[in-house]
Amino acid sequence: MPFLVVNDVSLSCSYGTCSSKLKVSPFSLPSGYFQMFFDPSVPDVTLSASLSVPDGLVKVYDALGNLMNQSFYVNGVLEGESLFYNTAGQVIQKLMFVGGKLHGMLSTYANGVLTAAISFRDGLMHGASKFYNLQGKLVLQTNFLNDLEDGLRIVFDAYTGAILKKERFVKGFLEARGALQARMDAALALKGRLESTLKSALQTYVPDLDMNLYLDLTIDGWAAVDGRTIATIMDHVPYQNIFPFCLCTSLANPAVAAATKKANGVLQPQPCTPKTGAPWVSGSHAALLQNSPALTDASKLICAYAGIIHVEEAGQDKAAVA
Repeated sequence: MPFLVVNDVSLSCSYGTCSSKLKVSPFSLPSGYFQMFFDPSVPDVTLSASLSVPDGLVKVYDALGNLMNQSFYVNGVLEGESLFYNTAGQVIQKLMFVGGKLHGMLSTYANGVLTAAISFRDGLMHGASKFYNLQGKLVLQTNFLNDLEDGLRIVFDAYTGAILKKERFVKGFLEARGALQARMDAALALKGRLESTLKSALQTYVPDLDMNLYLDLTIDGWAAVDGRTIATIMDHVPYQNIFPFCLCTSLANPAVAAATKKANGVLQPQPCTPKTGAPWVSGSHAALLQNSPALTDASKLICAYAGIIHVEEAGQDKAAVA
């Protein structure tokens, strides 16, 4: 079960050389503020998330009246297309849901240009996926299997379209490390069984805690767990919420590609400059804060330079969501 993510947790990037920290933006609205606007057939409907279940087309606006998101719900469950917009009214993220889970193609955009097209199945990255630079040129294509890179990864020169590099991955690791990964899988399986046994023993003496006992709204309008602010999927702004992961090793990054080309093909990592213009994917729609889904430790953030950013740990273990 995913846990809600709080301020100052560690993040990792698939192409970064070190971890980073998430900084949660303060809410600008009063405590408990929540507002949803349904389609025009039911005008001027405003309801509380704690009392009503969304059904049909739902449009969410920011405090200035800008459309942030529109999604379709069936009895409170996301179904079909969901769109996120920037303040200029441009689509920055397009998602497809089936039964509340990401299923189909997730697309991100920057100034109207497609920057990523990632295939999902049952909430996990699964299938062929492509990444583009900010000019719309293909820079990387790869394949995922149940959230892990699996198959052939091809890196392209954004200027000529020539293939720069080919690598084959097995369950998230380079093929050459397949044997090592098999041993690691066995060790993790054993660790999982031990943790499960310990958890069962603890639950005998410590009943499950109700997350509502630990959630509280502070005087500043922040939702918190044990005094630590809860993040939302809108906490994705570079250098405000997301900070560099030391060096970038992705050839989809123009600086890395240029330096590597100059070094006759020897990879030359360059300083990380996060390009995270679209919201996290996809958060918990069961916990809405300032109209935005709360961030969970299962969420992912896509960088325009093909990096996939993960939450290393939620920062708390008391508040979980379905």
